[in-house]
Amino acid sequence: MKFKIIFITILLFANLCQAATKTFIREHTYQASDYDSRLTCQAIALTEVKRLLLEEIGTYLVSGTTVQNGMVVSDDISVYTAGAVQTKVIDQKWDGKTYWLKAQIQADPDSVSTAVARLREDKAKTRELESLKASSERALAEIAKLNKSLARASSDNSKFADQIKYLQNAQKLSAAQSAQQGLAALESGDATTALTAFTRALEVDSNDVISLINRGIAYARLNDHKKAAADYSRALKSSPKDHRIYYNRGIAYYHSGEYAKALNDFNHSLLLKPGNSKALFNRALVYDALGNIDKSLLDYNQVIKLDPRDVQALNNRGALYLQKKLYAKAAADFSQAIKIDPAFGDAYLNRAGLYAVRGDMESALADAQKAAQLGSDEAKVLLERLGQ
Repeated sequence: MKFKIIFITILLFANLCQAATKTFIREHTYQASDYDSRLTCQAIALTEVKRLLLEEIGTYLVSGTTVQNGMVVSDDISVYTAGAVQTKVIDQKWDGKTYWLKAQIQADPDSVSTAVARLREDKAKTRELESLKASSERALAEIAKLNKSLARASSDNSKFADQIKYLQNAQKLSAAQSAQQGLAALESGDATTALTAFTRALEVDSNDVISLINRGIAYARLNDHKKAAADYSRALKSSPKDHRIYYNRGIAYYHSGEYAKALNDFNHSLLLKPGNSKALFNRALVYDALGNIDKSLLDYNQVIKLDPRDVQALNNRGALYLQKKLYAKAAADFSQAIKIDPAFGDAYLNRAGLYAVRGDMESALADAQKAAQLGSDEAKVLLERLGQ
């Protein structure tokens, strides 16, 4: 019987470098102060180049990104594009006085527009992107302020203290850039690059919640669920009321076979956000893994009540009905899932199993063949064994 877990992690978007890809290139020269290092110059120059690139991409996006009545305004478009595209440094030079940097973004404007629209719908991700932009702006403002302060400083002690603050803010700027790059990498499906980017950000602030949550997501995408759970646990110390973190950690525990811990996390998530159909769905999977079919059925009932067209919930509930030998209910759920989505192979495969149990081998064979046509490897193996 086919069961699937639903993830809350960031949606995978199509790779932005497709046939309609456009290359955006900008460069910036930063004049170093007496207190700059290569690190601070790079962070400041890259921030400026990235701002220019994101503004340029914004001009190519479809209309409708500027919305009134409390929605997104034109100045905010760079918040979303920062989370939708990756910036690549293609050349840089440092002579001790000036730092020159050239960077590019390769993207299909239509795909970027789609990604931006979806990010705007994700309120939690919007808050993360806005927070990172604000962090960058605060660091840049503080660097400018410290430059003036250092120029006026009359003692070595005050200069030393301000120089430490200068470096710290440059590190914060670099960390925000890394986190933005990590989010963009996750959006494009590049979990490996995202993992590296968030790790860099966490080297500056090991307790940064945004980077911990999203590095956990990157680990999960790479099937390292133990490390994902560890990052979510660290994030919860700072954000103990974030239902998403409990949810994601519950998924990590489920994949690690730690079902009792997974159940506890889905319960916490649902206490913080009652009626979350995704949490209910995944808790149903955990109950089933723990052998509590009746509680699993209760959760699937709630999911289907919230969304009668949820074919995966219908399919999974049908599979549980089949286990309980409630054949009529199982058949109804499989058939309803197929009616809603005629290309849903799992439901055909499970209904084939139901027909076989009831002795209707002709119908079982027909459904198994249909499942195989739709790409079910399980159905193909079954047909081979039957000589079909």
